[in-house]
This record gives sequence, structure tokens and C-alpha cells, in this order.
Amino acid sequence: MIGFVLKRVAGLAITLLLAILVVFLVLDFLPDADTAPVWQRFAGWLGGALLGDFGTSAMANAPVGALIAERMAVTLPLAVAAMLLAVAIGLPLGVLAAWKRGAPADRVLHGATLIAAGVPGFWFGMLLVLLVSAQLRWLPSGGFVPWGQNPAGAAASLILPAFTLALPGAAILARAMRDAMVDAMVDAKAADFIRTAQIKGLSLRQAIWKRGLRNALLPVLAITGPLFALLIATSIVVENVFYLPGLGRLILAAVAERDALVIRGTLLALMASMSCALLMADLLGAWADPRLRTRSGP
Repeated sequence: MIGFVLKRVAGLAITLLLAILVVFLVLDFLPDADTAPVWQRFAGWLGGALLGDFGTSAMANAPVGALIAERMAVTLPLAVAAMLLAVAIGLPLGVLAAWKRGAPADRVLHGATLIAAGVPGFWFGMLLVLLVSAQLRWLPSGGFVPWGQNPAGAAASLILPAFTLALPGAAILARAMRDAMVDAMVDAKAADFIRTAQIKGLSLRQAIWKRGLRNALLPVLAITGPLFALLIATSIVVENVFYLPGLGRLILAAVAERDALVIRGTLLALMASMSCALLMADLLGAWADPRLRTRSGP
């Protein structure tokens, strides 16, 4: 297991380093960039970033690291809340569709997930604002209350954005869970496990579900990391719809002001967050299924 962990950490570290280098080189072509040697500047910036020093923002006249930390306190809770909602909505729907496979309920859920996966985030967000905020007045339509001032208000500010962000993720998980569950149920019916389970007193349905759920969760677990990384990346759109002061809005402001230090630091934070999500999913999958530890690959 230790070797597997080290291999995954090394692979993601190399990938992250190459991505950061590409971002640095692309931003080096900005007209306002200085003319010092590229590799020297990259090494200096990366060394400072590893120590928490991302430089000073020209547009805000403040440390870039402080700006990123302030905005990360919005983006990361938003992505986590959206992931929890996607799991809570998508997995039960996938199980229901698998159990009702071929029935009208399965076809309805299939159509609903296709629509949900294709709905633009900003469009669904505006619908939620019109219904929940403008008509029902249950939740704020936008903006954000700092956590230190009003934790309950801050959490309330993230509910609608989290639902908006979670909808496509829930659709992806529902389809994956449905397909994995159907395959696992078919495999379970043909396995010797059924005979053993029935000898122990379980009914055929109980044996299938016990085996099916366990086996179906393994392939679904494999997509949670990429899905969470996708939620972090797409939070940029949702943050702008709901006027949330997260990393997405910080990037857009930095691009408008041509603040290369802020762009580099923010992209580094986003890529590091997504890499950590992928790593945690790999480790969790390896813990759940020991066969993955011996699989070849980076």
C-alpha cells in the first residue's frame, strides 16, 4: 500500500508541476511581463509559492496568498457542498433506476439525467434564483456573508449555488450508479455467492442487493475524484452567477487587470485542489478494492 501511495503522489506531483510550468510560460507572453530569464523567474516564483509567498498583487496591493486564502474559503466549501448533494441525489436515483430497469421509472430517470447533465449552470442557477429567492424568498439570491461575521448566513449563501453546481454531478453519478448496479446484479445472479448466501438464510433479493451494492460502489467511487475536480473547475461559472467572492471571480478580475501573479497563484491553488481530490479518490478506491494496488500505471 505504501508503494502505491508513493507512486500516486509522485505521479500527481509531476503532473501538477508540468501544468504549473505551462501556465507560467503562457502568462510569460503577457505584454506586461518582465524580461528576466524565464527559468530563473519560474524557479524563484515556485520556491516562494511552496513557502506560501505568491508575491504582491498589483491590482489589490495585497499579498496574493492572502487573497487566495480568502477566496478559497468560499470556493472549497461550495465544491464540497455540491459534491455531497450530488452523492445524496445521484446514488439513490441510480439505485432506483437499476431496480426498475426497463420500467417507465427507469426511462423517466434516464431522460431526466440527460437533461440535467446538459443544462448550463448559469441557466439553472437563474431559475433557482427566480423561484426560491424572488418568489418564495427562502434564500438570498446572491452575495456572500463572511464566515467570521455570520456563519449561518454564509452557509445560507452557498445553498442555491451548491444545488446549481451539484445538478450535473448528480446526473453523472446517477447514470454511473445505475449501470454499475445493473452489471453487478447480473454478475451476482450467476455467482456462487448466491448459493452460499441462500444457505445462510438470505433470500435471492437480499443476496443480490448485498453483493450488487458492494460491487457497484467500486466503479462509482473511481469517478468521484474527477467529478470533484470538475466541480471545483466549474465553480467559476456559478460564482459569477451568484456573485460569490471565490477563486473564479478572482481569476476573472486578475485577467481583466492583467495581474499575472494573481492568475498564477489562483490557478496553482485550483490545480492543487483538483490534484488532491484525484489523489484522495485513488487512495480510497485502493483501500476499498485491494486489486487496484497491483494495477500497472502511473
